[in-house]
Amino acid sequence: MLKLLMREQRESDCSSLGACMEFLIHHQVLDILSSICQADTPPGIRPYVFNFFIFLVARIQQTILPYVSVYLPMRRLLMLSTMVKASPTENQELTFITSLVSKIKASPELLPLFAHQARPGDISHCSSRRSSNASSMLDLSSLEEKLELQDAKKMLEDFESRYRAIMYLVLEQSFPTFFTCF
Repeated sequence: MLKLLMREQRESDCSSLGACMEFLIHHQVLDILSSICQADTPPGIRPYVFNFFIFLVARIQQTILPYVSVYLPMRRLLMLSTMVKASPTENQELTFITSLVSKIKASPELLPLFAHQARPGDISHCSSRRSSNASSMLDLSSLEEKLELQDAKKMLEDFESRYRAIMYLVLEQSFPTFFTCF
């Protein structure tokens, strides 16, 4: 699949998505892969899934990150990589995070997609399919009414702390010799 995506990218311009990339996005293949990675079923699949996502972030020049079926699975992998300490896939997880931070550094408008703060009553994005089915049951107007000023301040503070963490990763990637001194 990776070879097909690379060949498709070489043959077409970067502004349009090819047939393989459209299939990948519209059939929620990344959501399935992130679910497989989270469950690690079959055992040992996790490093391969991370390598696939690293390839997508680092080598694909087409703008695919703003698609919901792309950034939600990537956020799930980010969350997964921060939950497990001393994971056997730590090297792939760090490579995935640094390549994602590089992409965000190059396109800062992508930052809100990954610095997400769930509001009370929001549906968990454990699966894009489940969340899209449940989103029709979600009454957004009542959620906005329930959101108080202090909740907004808390969300802003959380966003700022996530932004600082991402900026730390950007700085660490930009100036690796500085951080190896400590």
